[in-house]
Amino acid sequence: MVLTVHIHQQFSGHPVYIKFANSLMITGVFLILAITVMEVNRLRHKIWLASSIVLKSREA
Repeated sequence: MVLTVHIHQQFSGHPVYIKFANSLMITGVFLILAITVMEVNRLRHKIWLASSIVLKSREA
């Protein structure tokens, strides 16, 4: 995190740009995490549905 700020400072020298870049990066990370969690939950649900169907067909 500090390293990226330092690199940005070397290239641009605009503190506003650094703040914007960092907030953008944080937002991106949060978005990726949220999407990943959503996908995992959806997959879990699909697996649960499939396993329950398999169990029902075995019982019948």
